Amino acid sequence: MGKRPLSDFEDPRLNGKVDKTDFEAILQIAVLCVAKSSKGRPTIELVFEELDKVCRDTETRMVYIYIYIYIHT
Repeated sequence: MGKRPLSDFEDPRLNGKVDKTDFEAILQIAVLCVAKSSKGRPTIELVFEELDKVCRDTETRMVYIYIYIYIHT
């Protein structure tokens, strides 16, 4: 990824409606998956584990957002 902004990797059809935290985490996993050497690539188990972590983190953030909205409305 280097110094390029995340927006360079986003699908333009999403019109910027991307959770930056999740997108960056998933992009980092993807970059590891295409390493030149197989020694640098994660196992499929690790990929699933990392993607599951991203999903759980997203769910946790959404719960906090819903609670915040509920309390402040």
